[in-house]
Parts: sequence; structure tokens; C-alpha cells
Amino acid sequence: MRLRNKGPFWLSVSIAMNVGFLFGSVEAFKAGFPIFLEVTKQLGLSKWHISFCSGYLLTVLCFVLFNLGFFILYALQIPWIEKYKVMKDEKWPWVEQAEGWKATLLASLLRFSFNLLVLLPLFLYILSIGKGHEIRYSIAVEDLPSAWTLAWQL
Repeated sequence: MRLRNKGPFWLSVSIAMNVGFLFGSVEAFKAGFPIFLEVTKQLGLSKWHISFCSGYLLTVLCFVLFNLGFFILYALQIPWIEKYKVMKDEKWPWVEQAEGWKATLLASLLRFSFNLLVLLPLFLYILSIGKGHEIRYSIAVEDLPSAWTLAWQL
């Protein structure tokens, strides 16, 4: 709905970006997953260890990459992006109230670090115990779903 008001060109750009992200992320995963499997084989990890590690690493990687992307966009203060701010007349909180922002950022990072480093591994481990450390799906590279399979399931 939001992009309909901007015209068909920007709607097309948005669709192309999302399709590109879907297919690009699948291809990147297919390129990186065999390396990941080889490392886990060399380390002698079992199937549930691989599931545990991949779930954990994927969560961390997504958080870091997405937040890094937004950090770069906000830090550069690109005028084209700045014009779409909700409160156009106000500065960003980290510019206007730098000290308060630093304290809030530190508290948020501490909470997130606790969640990421303590709670997430704990819950993933509890889930694997509940299933008797048994993983019923295949982790072979040839059994990975294609981008088309993922697309129609969305």
C-alpha cells in the first residue's frame, strides 16, 4: 500500500530487491553450508551439535548484519533517507541527547548480550534435550531446499 503511492517504478524496485535477497541468500547459504559442514566434521560434531550451532550462528549473524546495515545508513545521514523520517524536524536521539543515548545503548547491549550468550544457547539446548538430541531432518547439502521451494512456501 505504501509503495503504491510512489508509483509502479518503486514498487518494481522493491519487488526486485526482495526477490534478489531471497535468491541471493539461498545461494550464499548453499556456498557457505558445505564449508560449515566440513568444519563440523573435522571437529567431530554430531548432527544435533550442527543443528544447535547453525541455529545459534544464524541468529547472531542476522542480528549483527542487519543492525550494522542500519547503523551505516543512520551514521551517514544520507539526505534521501533522512527525508523519510517520521519526525523530520527533530534530530536523531543519539545526536540530540548523546549522554542519555549512550546509557540506553549500553543497557540495551547488556540485555541483548545476556539473551544472546546465556538464554538462547540454554533454550536451544533444552529443546534438543526434549527431542532426545535427535534431528529428524537431513543436513546434507543436496537436500537443501531450492530458492523456488522457499519462495512458494512464503
